[in-house]
This record gives sequence, C-alpha cells and structure tokens, in this order.
Amino acid sequence: MSGHRTACGCGCFLLLGVLLSQAAGCGPPRCGGPVSGKVLLADGTPLKSGAVTFINGAGDAANAEIQDDGSYRIEQTPFGECKITVTTSPPPPPPGVLSLPPGAGKSPFADRYCKVDTTDLKFTVNSKAQTYDINLKP
Repeated sequence: MSGHRTACGCGCFLLLGVLLSQAAGCGPPRCGGPVSGKVLLADGTPLKSGAVTFINGAGDAANAEIQDDGSYRIEQTPFGECKITVTTSPPPPPPGVLSLPPGAGKSPFADRYCKVDTTDLKFTVNSKAQTYDINLKP
C-alpha cells in the first residue's frame, strides 16, 4: 500500500458513502437538472483534479470528477438546496519514491470544503440545466 490519503483528511468512508448513494441514484421527483461549472482556487486557477459532491437535505447525493481544466458536470443532481463538498488527492510520489515528504501534497484550499458538516458552499438545484462555478478560499 502506498499510503495515499486525501489531501484534506476527508477519508475513504466519505467517498464510499457518496459512491453508494450515487449508485442508488436520486430518482424522480428528487432529481434536479444537470449542474456544471468550474472549481477555482483563490488565485483563480482551476483545481485540476478531485471530486465535487452535491448533497440535499434529504441526504440524496451525486458527485462528479473534476477535469484537468477545473470543470465538472453532474447529470442528475439532487433537487433543492444542496451543500457542496470538494475533495482532492495529493499527486502520487515520483517513480522510485515510496511516499511524499511531510507537508507535500497539502490541500490547496481550506479543509472546511471537504466535509458536509463544515462546508459553506450551497446551491439550490432546480429542474433546468444550471451552471455553478465554485470559488475555493484558502
């Protein structure tokens, strides 16, 4: 095992929960329309990898992978007001190196965005296609 962890301490259990809820799907009428946008760091550069998750008050969740240009798209986003989490993983160590040095791979944004309990990112999803750019602060 290489010892990789998510950069902001949002462990595998959160990811597993999101994947399980994604597999169940939100299904009509609890699904809103698609939501797409970009995830931007405080300096305006795109976050190049990670995941965006939308979770509504009923506990329905859907996520999308963040692309190299910072874009994401969720086709069946949970309907209503959603909290949004953003997670990222540190880059893998270079070939021949077993682990990254302490402090390497630190999250480029505040840990509060990683957990549904602490994120201040919110967006209300309706039945139409929507765009929501996510601006992360340090």
